[in-house]
Formats: sequence, C-alpha cells, structure tokens
Amino acid sequence: MGEQTLRSCAMPKLDPKLATVRIEVTAGSGETPEDISAGTALIRQGKLQRTPLKLQKGTISFFWQMQPGRYPLFVSAEDFHEEAIFVDFVKGVTPLVHVLLTPVHNPRFPAFQELSQKVRTVFENSASVTGAASGAGLFEQLSRDRKAAALNILAKMADTHVVGTQGPSVLDAVDNVYEFRRDRVHALLVRNLQEEIEEALRQGQSVFVPVSGLLHKDFPSGSYKTKEKDKKG
Repeated sequence: MGEQTLRSCAMPKLDPKLATVRIEVTAGSGETPEDISAGTALIRQGKLQRTPLKLQKGTISFFWQMQPGRYPLFVSAEDFHEEAIFVDFVKGVTPLVHVLLTPVHNPRFPAFQELSQKVRTVFENSASVTGAASGAGLFEQLSRDRKAAALNILAKMADTHVVGTQGPSVLDAVDNVYEFRRDRVHALLVRNLQEEIEEALRQGQSVFVPVSGLLHKDFPSGSYKTKEKDKKG
C-alpha cells in the first residue's frame, strides 16, 4: 500500500455521488497514529489487486468514499500490525468505523550466527537478489516487523513437510527470498512444491489443504495452507 499524505482540516470536501464512511484509527494505548496507510482490494482486469486509498482527514476522522458495496479495508502504520476488516458502503448513510491498531512489540532477535545453517544459507542466497552486501547485512537491515515475520515463517517452513513428518522440509525447497513483507515472504524454490502437495493430496497424505488465492494478486492459483488446530495456516 502506498503512503498517503493526510492533511488536517475542519471538514473535507466530499463527493455527494459516492457513499461515505468515517474512520477513526487509534492505537492500543489510545493515541491516534499519524503515519497511516490504507488500501482496499478491487477486481481489476479480472484480478484482485490492492489499491491505495485516498483518505481525507477531518479534525479527528478520516473519510473514505466509494461506490455503494462491500469492500475490504486494510489499515497500517509504522510499528503497528496491519488490520483488515470489511466495510459496507450505503448511499446516504455515513457510519463510523473504528480501527484499533495493535503495536508491534520489540522482541530480542538472535544474532545472525545463532540462526540455523539452513536459514543462514537462505539469507546468504537472498543477499544479492535483494541488493544487500551479505546475508548478515540483509538480516540486520530488515525492519523489526519484517525480521520477525521472516524468522517465524522460515521456522514454520523448517518444521513443515509435505507429507506428515517424512522427507525434506518445505524450507529445503527454498533457494532464496526475493521479497520480505510484514506478513509473508516471496521465495524462489528449487523444487515444485505445488506438484508435490497436489500429489500428496491425491494420495490423502498431505498436511496442506487448498484455499482461495484471490487475495494474493501475484499467485492467484495453487494456494494452500497447513492444517492447524486453530484454523490458521
């Protein structure tokens, strides 16, 4: 999502032809974050794509205008977790939508040399792809939220096998990570995991289940999640 410049004013000029919602964004401790990014997901050219929102700021609120309908709203700010909710736009009604952002805590990260050999190798392979000087340099330059996401996801990959606990892990299929995000990583693989997962599914032995990939604009098909007791993959 692109950064938006939000200017404070008494009341923004709104388009009467559109439906409007009023948004209040606060942090877990009650303050109002200043650097807020917001976006929605729209179908464009047959694909679902995230689109930055042009929010207009009033004295204490942001105003978002769209054609009537239901839209996903993604709100984030630096050092806060992203929140995602669905918002209903109805002509002639201006509901108040309250978004509470949870701060990202400052964890103690291990030193690069404390990481497993396989994870260090992934970072080393990723360094030149991302333009970093070295694997250790890439690890250190990641923001706290991206570093936490990368370590959690790579640890999950190392602990996940296509079939139960047998054979190579998912992490063994990763050559490098070419993009680190706040909630995911994009990696180049040395094996075709999609084919392996689909074959395991046909045999009834996979730890993965197929899910919709519509919200992943770069990978709209072949989306799978691991089976989890708490329904999260």
